[in-house]
Amino acid sequence: MNITKTHNFNKAEDVSIIPFLEFYYYSEKDISFTAVNEDGGKRPDYHIQTDNSLVEVKEIHDKESNQKHAQWGKIASKLQKAVDNNQLINKVKGTFLVNTPELFKTPTEQKAFESASSQVLQAVIDNKKEVKVFGVDFEINKVSKQESVVVFGSHGSGGSIDPANIVYQNIKDKIATANQQLGNQPQDIQPKKRILLLVNKYYFPLWNWDLFKAISRVYKELLTYVNIDEIWYQFETKDKGFVHKLLYRKTFFEQFEASNFTDYNADDLELFANWFSAMSEMGEEEKNKLLMALRYFLKDKRPYQIFLNSQTREEMVRLGLWLAEKELFNDAIWLVEQFIIDNDPPLPEDYKGDEKFNYHKQVLNNEDVNIITTVLGHLAWVIQKLAVRKNYIVKALEFTQILLNHPNLYVKLQGVIPLVEIAARRQWLEEYDKENNTKHYSEFRKLAFNLLDKYSQYRAIANSSTHVFYYFKDINTKEAIKVLDKLKGAREAAALFVYFGIFRERHFKDKVLFDPKPLRRKLILAIKDNQKEYEDLQGSIAWNFWRILAETPDEFNTLKPYIDLFFRLPYSKRYYSSLERIIEEWIERKPEICISWFINSIEKLLDYVDNNEMTARNTWIEPEKPLQFIASNKPSMLVGLVGKLVKLWKHGAFVGSPREIFETYRLVQDINTKNKIRDQFKLWYGEMKAINQKLEHVSWE
Repeated sequence: MNITKTHNFNKAEDVSIIPFLEFYYYSEKDISFTAVNEDGGKRPDYHIQTDNSLVEVKEIHDKESNQKHAQWGKIASKLQKAVDNNQLINKVKGTFLVNTPELFKTPTEQKAFESASSQVLQAVIDNKKEVKVFGVDFEINKVSKQESVVVFGSHGSGGSIDPANIVYQNIKDKIATANQQLGNQPQDIQPKKRILLLVNKYYFPLWNWDLFKAISRVYKELLTYVNIDEIWYQFETKDKGFVHKLLYRKTFFEQFEASNFTDYNADDLELFANWFSAMSEMGEEEKNKLLMALRYFLKDKRPYQIFLNSQTREEMVRLGLWLAEKELFNDAIWLVEQFIIDNDPPLPEDYKGDEKFNYHKQVLNNEDVNIITTVLGHLAWVIQKLAVRKNYIVKALEFTQILLNHPNLYVKLQGVIPLVEIAARRQWLEEYDKENNTKHYSEFRKLAFNLLDKYSQYRAIANSSTHVFYYFKDINTKEAIKVLDKLKGAREAAALFVYFGIFRERHFKDKVLFDPKPLRRKLILAIKDNQKEYEDLQGSIAWNFWRILAETPDEFNTLKPYIDLFFRLPYSKRYYSSLERIIEEWIERKPEICISWFINSIEKLLDYVDNNEMTARNTWIEPEKPLQFIASNKPSMLVGLVGKLVKLWKHGAFVGSPREIFETYRLVQDINTKNKIRDQFKLWYGEMKAINQKLEHVSWE
């Protein structure tokens, strides 16, 4: 390409216009351009003589901001590089913005930044809101559940840096001015096209969502500007190359506003894709226009065939949530039908991306996969919205089958989301079958048990599947046994063990024959067994007992025999915290039972501490409320119990507040008994004070 500058002086904007011409007219052999003589008025910068176009160049920058953040940018760059190279980044689930102060001092050694990156990433992984690095506080904000990204920003003295708002503030007036300039062409020029070139002069590049969010804020004005046909963005890269991106094309948005597309090309489709997210946040009118445009563009193409960026397609899928919210269910179904055969995520054997985003493999490796991502992953949540509506549950079942039959395990995992809602409303399927002579209920059953049989060995899928059978309870004995056997290692399996072992026999008596005895034995085995595989399950069962009693106190006598089983077990903090809560909340209503449990719990803890002195400091009990009740109602037991607590304390166990424990003597009604108890307590307090001089003060008055 031969570019000829026909003006005989150097214009500052030449450094921007020449690379733009190389890009824009890449197919031309010869390009000539000249600077427009302003003649004392505001005119465009250039006339492109080759095709009779006008170009106005505007820089977007904030010199004060650039100078202010230059030093911060160097520090942030070092931190970013250290974070990107740190192995801990692979454990991050989501996109996080870490805001730092604008000015702070750092060491110069690279190792200091490597250490700082580990501090930041560990704090992100631990879901902390802030972390102290280099002696200052870094603020952590989760901005998305997607990807595995940690980036740095600065809150300076006036809040976090918002690139989109910064750009908007810098371009809104410049675009208005450019509209005037491009309309004030020399009399001898009748331009074919008027172009505004925005040149990024910030110290940082701008992501797509910043650019299009910024320009979307002047969208209404752009529609009224008759002298701007196109807006392009230019950014110079570190290697002195240039990035050019189309931000606006008048002819396309005129068609968009009219919902009538007669003349568009691949650049316009990319423009539509880039605007989609920002446009969807502008209001319901724009959302409707986006839907109309999608209907046109997808008449004979699959989304992935014309919108190559998967994140763009994710945004498009999320439009379905709004459609469901507005009860536009036929439109939502149309949207699902377009995206249900998508290649994101790909078939497992076709994956070629970064392994930290290979969610199929993460499910396969029994990792926790709690992120909502990919096109099909987001689509599952739209299908869920259909599943909760009676008129659309059959369609939701059809879509759910497609997801659950997908070879990618992550897609199967997300397919459980709508399956749970279908399980909760499966009677609608039965009603539909009776009215239409169909077999959708049996298809649902087959789907649920196929998932259980073939994929419950994967922890993430097992964890999600528990919710299916939490609702899908009208199953027979053999099926219930299979559910417990397959899901016993799942995070929330305890609720199933408790339900099928205790409560299932009360329900569905006229529907399915059910023998509770084998399920009851499984529950008892899960509580009593000392195998490692039952440890977490036991803790969850105890917690479920506490929750049931808190919500339905009438079940106390039903659950008591099973709670008794826990007090025959050795101490374990996995379940003792829940047992303590039961004792504390029930001791006034069931004193004899709860006092017996309380005594047992102290003795079990004492046995554990006697045999595990090295771990005594990791044990605890909070006995204050039961002791207060015993002091008021069973004072003869008080000295013996407190004596055991003193012994536990001397072993290093946490036993609550010594002050509150010893001051329980004041609740004893009989004066003689009170004085004897007080005297004994004072002796023990003295022994403890000799060990720990900082022991809290006790009132003996």
